[in-house]
Amino acid sequence: MLAWLGEAVLSGLLTFLVLLAVAAVPSWGGPLAVFAPLPLTVVTARNGIGTGSLGLLALTLFLGWWGSILSALPSLLELGILALVLGEGLRRRWRGEKTVVLGVLGAAAGALLAVLPQISWQPGRLMESWDRHLSLRLNQFGGVLGLASLAPESWASIKSFLLETYPSLIFLALLFAATANFYLARRIGQRHLFTAEGPDFPFSSWCISDGWVWGVIISLTLYLLALPSRRLGSNLLLALGGLYLLQGLAILSSFLQHWKLSLPLRVPIYFLSLSHPFLLCGLALVGLADVWLNLRRWSNPSLPPRK
Repeated sequence: MLAWLGEAVLSGLLTFLVLLAVAAVPSWGGPLAVFAPLPLTVVTARNGIGTGSLGLLALTLFLGWWGSILSALPSLLELGILALVLGEGLRRRWRGEKTVVLGVLGAAAGALLAVLPQISWQPGRLMESWDRHLSLRLNQFGGVLGLASLAPESWASIKSFLLETYPSLIFLALLFAATANFYLARRIGQRHLFTAEGPDFPFSSWCISDGWVWGVIISLTLYLLALPSRRLGSNLLLALGGLYLLQGLAILSSFLQHWKLSLPLRVPIYFLSLSHPFLLCGLALVGLADVWLNLRRWSNPSLPPRK
């Protein structure tokens, strides 16, 4: 009991230190924030959701000691729900795509509940309130991203794009952060930190259901219509594009494993694959084509046919 409590407090402290580093030096602490859920994810996978919840409580107390909990509530809910779902999925040996999507949806719902009181729901003022809330969040990163040096016309275009696609961009950020934390925690667990019954699913097995392709068809249809359907369609397309991008990366990973390339050779290939928008779109199309072509059969003929 005391060991579990100690691990819970330690996980909360480690997460707090990561968030403190991000707040103190955003220029180098920002990328580290992606892995803020990792300590809580590992302790949840190791000891269960109860211990993970104690770790989240410890993090909340540390944040309360440091400053205002209310200002950090959206991030706290995002991080906490995501870590608990990912950890529980690892403990139960759920498939990676199932665990990640559930974690992202839960984190997004938690953050939305925290943000709702800050948005005016009066008719005709919703977009104005949303614009103000978004501008406040963007200003927190303005110095890091160099937005102040942009011309007013450029900033207006960027702001318009962000306002239109903000929900899907948040989904994509959570999606890639959740995927990184899930598979890194899985690798840590392979060091005998925690065990679970059932099959194990590496990243190369990532495969979303074939039914998601109907989401792409519906999204394209909505995008071709007039506003506000077009805005909904663009957000759905970006979100689904992220899921199929991960599937494309998983297919690439399966081929690299089949060719038995070492890690030092794989890393540059992954980096190059993610370094250009056209390559990103190509990987997403590969993931979408897998619905019909079952491309991983070429790298592993023992795989069963897709259903």
